[in-house]
Amino acid sequence: PLHHVGGEASPVAVKILSKQDGSAAVLRRLAREASALEALEGVPGVVQLLGKYEGPTYAMLVTELIHGGDVLALRKAL
Repeated sequence: PLHHVGGEASPVAVKILSKQDGSAAVLRRLAREASALEALEGVPGVVQLLGKYEGPTYAMLVTELIHGGDVLALRKAL
């Protein structure tokens, strides 16, 4: 997916959770993640939240795309 800023498109990361498959605890964790990213908006070195969306069957967060893998892979490598 692409995010458009000032007429330019940039790739984004999208985290999608199915409300049917996800437990209430998982959905609460996604809401906490969104709140934390909102609180850290503009902080250097922190991925920026570009949007959050919720439909009847899904919830999603859209963030900047950070190249180099995910945090879990980095943690396992250390």
